[in-house]
Amino acid sequence: MEASLGTNLKIAGDLMWNMMLTFSYNKNKLVKYNVLASAIRPTYYPGYPLSSRWAYNIHRYTDEGYQVLLGKDGTEEVADSRTTTHLYDTLNGAAGETLEDYNWIYWAGQDTPTTYLGFTNTFTYKGFSLTFKMTGKFGHVVQEPGASSSILDGYKLENAKKILDEGYANQKTYTVMPLFNADNYNVFAANGTYNSYLNSLHVNSIAYLFKGDHIRLNEVYLGYELPNRLLAKSKLVSGVKIYTQAKNLGVIWALNDRHKDPESRMGTFKPMTTFTFGLNFNFNFN
Repeated sequence: MEASLGTNLKIAGDLMWNMMLTFSYNKNKLVKYNVLASAIRPTYYPGYPLSSRWAYNIHRYTDEGYQVLLGKDGTEEVADSRTTTHLYDTLNGAAGETLEDYNWIYWAGQDTPTTYLGFTNTFTYKGFSLTFKMTGKFGHVVQEPGASSSILDGYKLENAKKILDEGYANQKTYTVMPLFNADNYNVFAANGTYNSYLNSLHVNSIAYLFKGDHIRLNEVYLGYELPNRLLAKSKLVSGVKIYTQAKNLGVIWALNDRHKDPESRMGTFKPMTTFTFGLNFNFNFN
């Protein structure tokens, strides 16, 4: 669904206001998909949007640094092995198993916005022109890069002094994953090691998803066009305009509580803000 509203109003005297507001809304749902046997965290699943995001809920950490998953029924499970991370669970659709009945994964939202908003305003007054453009995106979630490291920063800092005091050889306080020892040799030797599947669990956790709803200021333009009376005696120059323009000015409002730009996340380049100063001449060669 799309809609637009525009206006060109005379506010007072020579002050004019031109406005254009555009709105679009898109909702999609996969009606039918043959899910016979698939890994958990599917790309497509009936009844949900095509760009759905599925995630685990890392509820807390044990004193040893193991992740503790929280299920939909309120139960907890320590992710201290390949099996208990539930990363490799499968869904048997042929047997009637559904994601709604599966305890360890949650629908967290969709990657693509459902709503887009565009808002352009131009004010003119005796040769002056001021324009600003804003856009908004709503109804989606964003995954933050660097998932394997930043979520445990607080845990690391809290235990850093303890680790130094204990010494590496006698370490009992863990920060990211248990140290290699004879007791967990079989897990490290397996195809999925702590370093791979526990980090994968972080990457696919709710903690690394945040609301992508935001409004950004895309452009501000200020120009002045010399009046014709000043150019009346010139046979060569028919128009002169002086202007300045700024683009990619950044987010002016975001729903997430992390003060993050959903389109400029950690590990990615921030859209470059550019400033332009110009002088336009219109020449008459007739």
